[in-house]
Amino acid sequence: MKILIIGASGFLGTKLNDILGKKHGITGTAAPEEKTEFDPLDIRDKNKVMDYIREVRPEVVVHTAAMKDPDICEQKKEEAEAINHLGARNVVEGCREGGAKLIYVSTDYVFDGKKGNYKEVDPCNPINHYGWTKLKAEEEVLTLEGGIIFRFDLLYGYNGKNKNNGLFSQITSGKKIEMNFDQKRQPLLTDDVASAIEDLLEKKEKGIFHLAGPDKISKYELGLALEKIVRRDSLLVPIPEKEQIARRPKNASIDAGKALSKGLKFHSIEEGVAMIARDYGSS
Repeated sequence: MKILIIGASGFLGTKLNDILGKKHGITGTAAPEEKTEFDPLDIRDKNKVMDYIREVRPEVVVHTAAMKDPDICEQKKEEAEAINHLGARNVVEGCREGGAKLIYVSTDYVFDGKKGNYKEVDPCNPINHYGWTKLKAEEEVLTLEGGIIFRFDLLYGYNGKNKNNGLFSQITSGKKIEMNFDQKRQPLLTDDVASAIEDLLEKKEKGIFHLAGPDKISKYELGLALEKIVRRDSLLVPIPEKEQIARRPKNASIDAGKALSKGLKFHSIEEGVAMIARDYGSS
């Protein structure tokens, strides 16, 4: 299968490129300002997106590129709208013209966090600009026949030394890091996203799917678990939600029952950390 990963240089994109590339032909893009081996593509430019998809002619497009930091999105609202919403619209139009199946990476921040345990059919009501831009992008994706939307929370994983390792890269930097301690999260191993893509494509599924690890812990608690891989004395600084610029939903936990019913599996924190420790030690 010919797969195009938009945002292939990112944390999740790197993992998808590595795992999906073992069975499929992968083409990847990165933002023009990045210096990577991937093709430069500004998703804000509709003509360039359309031309690129026409040239590559993928069967599947996995769209991971986004402005992901809620605080930055709150400070740069127009840029966040252009990248997260309008950029997704451009990708949707390219897939519509080219007949490609689209898998879009979204977020649990489309919910307000008032009740928690959200199902795919629950109404959305974001409380920050990041959530709104992702929700509007979802609405664009749903106009495309056969599209898949993944909503999940906090990603963690390991791609290898000198690569983008997300949260783990922050921890191995040796610097003090502030992490939220009063918001419960559902950390998801990046490997599980790759598995979900393969499984749902094989089963010809479509629509919205919630992906979530089985553990509900804070980002600070996850950081401590990962930190034990590299050092004994912690450099992590716990901070409360009120010190952040963008509001965070208090309980945006999601119900992954639909995904589990399709046979998808998600690693626990203990299992995921053990996998990272093994790979980190051998790389």
